[in-house]
Amino acid sequence: MTEHHQKTWRIKNNFTLIELLVVIAVIAILASMLLPALNKARDRAKTISCVNNLKQLGTAFAQYTLDTNVYPVVRLRAGGALADSTWGTNIAGYAGYTDTSKLGRRSNIFYCPADTVNTVSNSSDPRSYSMAAGIRAVIPGVLGLGVGVETTVASSLRHSSTTILLVDRSYSAGRISSKWGQALRTDQAGDMSGIATWHNGGSNYLYCDGHVSWLSRKDQPDALNTAWYWNAP
Repeated sequence: MTEHHQKTWRIKNNFTLIELLVVIAVIAILASMLLPALNKARDRAKTISCVNNLKQLGTAFAQYTLDTNVYPVVRLRAGGALADSTWGTNIAGYAGYTDTSKLGRRSNIFYCPADTVNTVSNSSDPRSYSMAAGIRAVIPGVLGLGVGVETTVASSLRHSSTTILLVDRSYSAGRISSKWGQALRTDQAGDMSGIATWHNGGSNYLYCDGHVSWLSRKDQPDALNTAWYWNAP
């Protein structure tokens, strides 16, 4: 190889290396610009999936109440102990699940795709949603009752479009299990503080009329808000 050819080869080789570095730099810049947008899109997709879950659960509740005229209680007690009959197992058939042992699978509508707390590994039957089951004196002379506190006659609901039925929740003890955590008790600070914020700093709420709304943490109804109680004025 002549000296002229050696110089030409070095120039071409160096130029190619510079081009490669420029391309890598451009790709890195584009990736840094696109990743936040992709993460937002992924989070938005999880929120939409959660809304769809809650709407399907709302439909299951509606079918249950049409057949029974009452809402299922959050969980039944047998001889003072918690029983396996919960709001989830009661509406499972109406949601298309004939085998209630499979309600703990992440692929079903009882599980929010954004939920990283209520996992199969730390609970035998994880759920992402809790049923309103608080008891609180909201105004003088009126003891507010959550829909899941006792057998609530569906036709007696005063404000179905503003009464909360289910909400995203990370249980105060770490997860929602098959018997504990499925009730959101407004008189328990741990329950209220456990309302999830995994949807852009807020949570999805299912109301008794079947619609779903997103509320931020700062707009979360407090324990005395009548939205938690079906018999509130």
